[in-house]
Amino acid sequence: MSVRAGAAYQYVEDDFRFPVGTGVRSTRSHDVTLNLDARRAGAVLGGEGTSVLGVSATLGDMDRGYFANERGRKGRRFADNEMQASTVRAFARQRVQFGTRLAATASISGILARREIDEALSSTSQRARYVAPKDKYVSFASSPATLDETYRGLRPAVGLQYAAAPALDLFAGVTRSYEPPTFNTLLSPSGGNPKKGPGQFQPRVLDAQSSTTVEVGTRRTRGRLQWDVVAYRTWLKNELLTTAALFGGAGSTSNAPVRTIHQGLETHVDLRLLDGMLADGSGAPDQLALEATYNLNDFYFDTDARNQLAGVPRHRLHAQLTYDHPVGLSVTPDLTWMPQRTPTDHANTIYQSPYALLGARAHYTVGPGWLDEGQLAVFVEAENLTGTTYASSYLVRDQVPNPPPAPLTSADVTSFIPGQGRTLQIGVTVGW
Repeated sequence: MSVRAGAAYQYVEDDFRFPVGTGVRSTRSHDVTLNLDARRAGAVLGGEGTSVLGVSATLGDMDRGYFANERGRKGRRFADNEMQASTVRAFARQRVQFGTRLAATASISGILARREIDEALSSTSQRARYVAPKDKYVSFASSPATLDETYRGLRPAVGLQYAAAPALDLFAGVTRSYEPPTFNTLLSPSGGNPKKGPGQFQPRVLDAQSSTTVEVGTRRTRGRLQWDVVAYRTWLKNELLTTAALFGGAGSTSNAPVRTIHQGLETHVDLRLLDGMLADGSGAPDQLALEATYNLNDFYFDTDARNQLAGVPRHRLHAQLTYDHPVGLSVTPDLTWMPQRTPTDHANTIYQSPYALLGARAHYTVGPGWLDEGQLAVFVEAENLTGTTYASSYLVRDQVPNPPPAPLTSADVTSFIPGQGRTLQIGVTVGW
C-alpha cells in the first residue's frame, strides 16, 4: 500500500474592468487545498486490481468589491462582500484488469460544499450608481447581500474498456455529476446599461447542477488511420444557464426551469494519405495527411426537443490538409465550417447564420548552419481568405425581441460580435 499527501496554496489579486453597466470588479482571495489518498494493488474478482481511497478539501476566503467604472477609472465603491467557500470530497475507486483485453472501473465520491456571503458595505441603502453622460452619481438601495447555502451530492461512475486489437480500444461508461454554483454565478451586479452603472445587487439562490451521462466510444492510436470517436447523452437537472443582460452587460445565472438534454457525437480523425511523393529514398519521405474534427451537438429543453439551448452549434467541422517535406517545409490549408444556423437565445428567435472560413499557413525551418545551436523558421498565415462576413460570437440571452429596426430600446439591441476579416501574417521565429 502507498499513501500520498499534498497541499497547495494560492493567492489571487485581480482587478477587472467591465463596461459602465457593470463596473470594476476587485478580488483578493486565499485558497488552500489538501489531498490525501491511499492506493493498494492486488488480486480482485479474478483479475489484477488497483484500489484507491482518498479525501480532499479546498477552503477559500475571498474579499470582493465592485466600483463604478468612471470613464475608465475606478470610481466609488458600490459593493463590498466577504465570501467563504469550502468543498470537501471523499472518494473510492476500483480498477480491475481481466486478462490483457478487458478492464473495468467503478468509483464513487461524495461532495459537501458550503458557500457563504457576508455584507461588508457600511450602507446598502446608498449604493453608488454612476451616470456616464452627466458624469455624476446617483444611488440605489438594496438589502444586505448575504447568503449561506450548503450543497451535498454523490457522484458514482462505472466504465469498461476493451482492447479489440493492438492500439484499438472500445469503451463505455455511465457517470453521475454534481456541480455546486460558484461565487461568480451566485452574486454579480445587474440592471446597468451603457450609460448607467448597475442598479441591482442581490445574491441568487441557486441549486447545484446534477447530471447523468452515458457514453460509448472507440479509439485507435496507431497506423495510417487513427481516430477518437465518442457518442454521449446527458440528462441534466437544474442546469446552470448564464445569459447576458439586455444591453450586453454582466449576465445573470439561473437554474433551467425544466430538465435539459445534451447529446451528440465527438470525432477526431488523422489519416496519412500519401508518402514519398516528392522526397523518397534513404532519408525521411515527404507526407500528405488529413486531420479533421467534427462535433454534432443536440442540446435542448426536455419538454420540447425543437427548443434548442442557445449558443451551441448543431454541427461544427474543422479540417486541415498538411504537406510536410523533409527539407523543413510545411503547407497547410484549412476549413472551418458551421453549416447550420445557431440560436443565440433560449427562445430560439434570433440565430447566428451559417458560415465557412478558409485559411492557410506555410512554415519553413531553415537548415542547420544559419544559427549556432539554434533554429530559424519563417511562417506565413492567412485567415478568412474569401473575406466572408460572419458573426464569430454573440450574446446568449433568454429571449431577444426581433422587430424591424427601431431606436435603441429593449427591442433593438446588439446581439452579435463580428468575425475577423481577411488577414495575413508573416513572421520569423528564432529558438535555441
